[in-house]
Amino acid sequence: MLLQNRGAGFRLIEGHANAIAPRKRPFHTIIPGLLAKDGKPVMALGVMGGQYQATGHMQILSGVLDRGLDIQQSSDMPRSFAFDGTLSLEPTVAGAVADDLIARGHRVIWADEPLGGFQAVQVDTNSGIMYGASDHRKDGIALSA
Repeated sequence: MLLQNRGAGFRLIEGHANAIAPRKRPFHTIIPGLLAKDGKPVMALGVMGGQYQATGHMQILSGVLDRGLDIQQSSDMPRSFAFDGTLSLEPTVAGAVADDLIARGHRVIWADEPLGGFQAVQVDTNSGIMYGASDHRKDGIALSA
Protein backbone atom coordinates (compact mmCIF):
# COMPACT_ATOMS: atom_id res chain seq x y z
CA MET A 1 0.00 0.00 0.00
CA LEU A 2 1.32 3.41 -0.96
CA LEU A 3 0.44 6.45 1.10
CA GLN A 4 1.13 10.10 0.39
CA ASN A 5 -0.24 13.36 1.75
CA ARG A 6 -1.31 15.14 -1.45
CA GLY A 7 -4.81 13.69 -1.15
CA ALA A 8 -5.25 16.48 1.39
CA GLY A 9 -5.77 18.77 -1.62
CA PHE A 10 -9.17 17.18 -2.31
CA ARG A 11 -12.33 18.80 -0.98
CA LEU A 12 -15.61 17.34 0.21
CA ILE A 13 -17.56 20.27 -1.24
CA GLU A 14 -19.71 19.07 -4.13
CA GLY A 15 -19.00 21.02 -7.31
CA HIS A 16 -15.61 22.29 -6.08
CA ALA A 17 -12.83 21.95 -8.70
CA ASN A 18 -10.93 19.67 -6.29
CA ALA A 19 -13.94 17.63 -5.14
CA ILE A 20 -13.23 13.93 -4.69
CA ALA A 21 -14.47 12.06 -7.77
CA PRO A 22 -13.63 9.00 -9.87
CA ARG A 23 -10.55 9.20 -12.13
CA LYS A 24 -9.24 12.34 -10.42
CA ARG A 25 -5.70 12.33 -9.17
CA PRO A 26 -4.19 14.56 -6.51
CA PHE A 27 -1.17 16.73 -7.16
CA HIS A 28 1.82 14.79 -5.92
CA THR A 29 5.46 15.52 -5.29
CA ILE A 30 7.14 12.22 -5.94
CA ILE A 31 10.60 13.45 -6.82
CA PRO A 32 12.10 11.50 -9.75
CA GLY A 33 11.93 12.60 -13.34
CA LEU A 34 13.26 10.97 -16.49
CA LEU A 35 14.02 12.93 -19.65
CA ALA A 36 14.09 11.03 -22.95
CA LYS A 37 15.19 12.02 -26.44
CA ASP A 38 14.28 9.95 -29.49
CA GLY A 39 12.83 7.33 -27.18
CA LYS A 40 16.03 6.87 -25.15
CA PRO A 41 16.59 8.07 -21.58
CA VAL A 42 19.11 10.89 -21.39
CA MET A 43 18.66 12.29 -17.88
CA ALA A 44 17.47 11.10 -14.50
CA LEU A 45 16.71 14.07 -12.29
CA GLY A 46 14.99 15.11 -9.14
CA VAL A 47 14.07 18.37 -7.43
CA MET A 48 13.17 18.34 -3.74
CA GLY A 49 10.93 20.99 -2.29
CA GLY A 50 7.30 20.05 -1.72
CA GLN A 51 4.99 22.34 -3.69
CA TYR A 52 8.02 23.75 -5.54
CA GLN A 53 8.99 20.40 -7.12
CA ALA A 54 6.98 20.62 -10.35
CA THR A 55 8.12 24.21 -10.94
CA GLY A 56 11.68 23.26 -10.04
CA HIS A 57 11.76 20.42 -12.56
CA MET A 58 10.60 22.81 -15.28
CA GLN A 59 13.08 25.53 -14.27
CA ILE A 60 15.96 23.01 -14.49
CA LEU A 61 14.79 21.56 -17.80
CA SER A 62 14.18 25.02 -19.28
CA GLY A 63 17.75 25.97 -18.40
CA VAL A 64 19.09 22.90 -20.18
CA LEU A 65 16.70 22.65 -23.14
CA ASP A 66 15.81 26.30 -23.79
CA ARG A 67 18.92 28.15 -22.65
CA GLY A 68 21.66 25.61 -23.49
CA LEU A 69 23.03 25.40 -19.95
CA ASP A 70 24.67 22.25 -18.67
CA ILE A 71 22.89 20.56 -15.77
CA GLN A 72 25.14 22.09 -13.10
CA GLN A 73 24.79 25.59 -14.56
CA SER A 74 21.02 25.16 -14.65
CA SER A 75 21.04 24.00 -11.03
CA ASP A 76 23.06 27.03 -9.97
CA MET A 77 20.67 29.61 -11.47
CA PRO A 78 18.62 31.83 -9.12
CA ARG A 79 15.11 30.47 -8.57
CA SER A 80 11.62 31.84 -8.19
CA PHE A 81 8.33 30.27 -7.16
CA ALA A 82 4.82 31.62 -7.61
CA PHE A 83 2.35 30.37 -5.02
CA ASP A 84 -0.91 31.75 -3.70
CA GLY A 85 -0.55 35.07 -5.53
CA THR A 86 3.01 35.75 -4.39
CA LEU A 87 6.28 35.39 -6.29
CA SER A 88 9.07 34.25 -4.00
CA LEU A 89 12.58 35.10 -5.19
CA GLU A 90 15.85 33.71 -3.91
CA PRO A 91 18.23 36.42 -2.61
CA THR A 92 20.55 35.76 -5.59
CA VAL A 93 17.97 37.34 -7.95
CA ALA A 94 19.12 40.88 -8.77
CA GLY A 95 17.26 43.66 -6.99
CA ALA A 96 16.61 45.35 -10.35
CA VAL A 97 14.77 42.22 -11.50
CA ALA A 98 12.60 42.27 -8.38
CA ASP A 99 11.89 45.99 -8.89
CA ASP A 100 10.88 45.34 -12.51
CA LEU A 101 8.55 42.51 -11.48
CA ILE A 102 6.94 44.72 -8.83
CA ALA A 103 6.50 47.50 -11.41
CA ARG A 104 4.70 44.97 -13.62
CA GLY A 105 2.23 44.26 -10.83
CA HIS A 106 3.69 41.16 -9.19
CA ARG A 107 3.59 40.70 -5.44
CA VAL A 108 7.21 39.81 -4.66
CA ILE A 109 8.86 38.52 -1.50
CA TRP A 110 12.40 37.35 -0.81
CA ALA A 111 12.66 33.66 0.06
CA ASP A 112 14.05 33.08 3.54
CA GLU A 113 15.36 29.65 2.58
CA PRO A 114 16.58 28.02 -0.64
CA LEU A 115 13.96 26.95 -3.18
CA GLY A 116 14.32 23.23 -3.68
CA GLY A 117 17.32 21.01 -4.09
CA PHE A 118 18.42 19.19 -7.25
CA GLN A 119 20.49 16.22 -8.35
CA ALA A 120 20.81 14.68 -11.82
CA VAL A 121 22.75 12.36 -14.06
CA GLN A 122 22.77 13.10 -17.79
CA VAL A 123 24.07 10.83 -20.53
CA ASP A 124 25.70 12.11 -23.72
CA THR A 125 24.27 9.55 -26.12
CA ASN A 126 27.01 10.21 -28.71
CA SER A 127 29.96 9.55 -26.40
CA GLY A 128 28.31 7.53 -23.63
CA ILE A 129 29.78 9.94 -21.06
CA MET A 130 27.65 10.55 -17.98
CA TYR A 131 27.53 13.95 -16.30
CA GLY A 132 26.31 14.66 -12.80
CA ALA A 133 25.06 17.72 -11.00
CA SER A 134 24.30 18.42 -7.36
CA ASP A 135 22.64 21.52 -6.01
CA HIS A 136 24.64 23.81 -3.72
CA ARG A 137 21.40 24.41 -1.80
CA LYS A 138 21.53 20.92 -0.25
CA ASP A 139 24.12 18.39 0.86
CA GLY A 140 25.67 16.40 -1.95
CA ILE A 141 28.34 16.41 -4.62
CA ALA A 142 28.62 15.03 -8.14
CA LEU A 143 31.73 12.86 -8.55
CA SER A 144 33.07 10.78 -11.41
CA ALA A 145 34.18 7.19 -10.88
